[in-house]
Amino acid sequence: MSDLTTKYRPTTFDEVLGQDAVVNSLKKVVESGSRKTFLLSGPSGTGKTTLSRIIAAEVGCDPKNLIEIDAATHTGIDAMRDVAQAARYRSLGKSPVKAVIVDECHRLSKASWDSLLKILEEPPAHVFWFLCTTEIDKVPQTVRTRAVAYNLRPVDDDVLYDLLEDVVEKEGLDVPDGVLDLISTKAYGSPRQALSYLAVCAGCESRKEAAELISVATEEGEAVTLARMLVSRKDFTWPKVQKLLKQLQHEQPESIRLIVVNYVQSTLLSCKEKQVEYLLGILDAFSEPCNPSEKMAPIQLAVGRVMFGDD
Repeated sequence: MSDLTTKYRPTTFDEVLGQDAVVNSLKKVVESGSRKTFLLSGPSGTGKTTLSRIIAAEVGCDPKNLIEIDAATHTGIDAMRDVAQAARYRSLGKSPVKAVIVDECHRLSKASWDSLLKILEEPPAHVFWFLCTTEIDKVPQTVRTRAVAYNLRPVDDDVLYDLLEDVVEKEGLDVPDGVLDLISTKAYGSPRQALSYLAVCAGCESRKEAAELISVATEEGEAVTLARMLVSRKDFTWPKVQKLLKQLQHEQPESIRLIVVNYVQSTLLSCKEKQVEYLLGILDAFSEPCNPSEKMAPIQLAVGRVMFGDD
C-alpha cells in the first residue's frame, strides 16, 4: 500500500471533497482567465495546496514548471526574490505557464511581502501565484486585496466516512467496526488527516486500539511522517532522517515504535510482492519494545538498520 494521502489526493476539481462552493467559483475564475493570484485559507489538510496544484494544471502549467516553497523555512526576502526571479522566465516547453505555490505564506517576513506586492498585483502573463495559509489574519491586507481569496471549510464527517469506506474497499483493508466513525470524527474535517489515521489504524484489532493509536499519532505527527518515509523511501536520506529524529527526541520512543509498526503492518496487507521483503525488514528492525532508559537509541538503531542493514 502506498501512502494513502498521496495515492488518493485529488487531481481534478471534481475529485475535491466538501468544497463545492469554492470549486464552482474557481472553475469560473479559471475559465475566464481573469485572475492570476489566488489566496487559499483554511484548516490544515482541507485541500489548499491540492487545489493550487489542480488550478495550475488547469491553466496549463507543466509539473516541472510548478514551484513550491514552504514559507515556514524560507521566510527571508532573498528566498522570495529568487523564486520571483525564476518565475519571470518563460518556459521553453509546450506551455510557457509557470506557477508558484507558497505554503504557510503567513510565515513570510514583512520585507518578503513588500518585495512581492508589485508582482502579485501585476504578474507576468505566464505566471500564476498561489498563497496558502492556515492563518489568514496574519496575511497583510495589502496582499489580500491583490488576490482572489477563498476560505476552505472543514469537510463534514459523513463525507470523510464515505471517503474512508471507499478507500478501505479499494485497498482491501480489514478495519474493525466503529473505527471509520472514530477516524471521521477525530480528523476534524481534514481528508488528509483521515487518510493518515486510516493508514495507522488499518492493522488494529479493535476500536479501542485504534483510539489509542490516534491519540498518540495526534500528539506525535512526526512519528507518522517517519513511518511514511520508511515505507515510501521518498526523501529517504540521512540528512532528512536526522532532522526528523531531532524533532522526535522529546517524544516517547515506544509510542513512536508502535506507530511505525502499525503503519507498516497495514501497508503489508495490500502491498505488491516486490515490496514485502523490504517491509518485513522494517517490522523486524522495530520489533523489540523500547526501554525508556535508552531514550531514542532504539529508534535510531532501528532506522539505521532499515537504511544501512545490520552490517
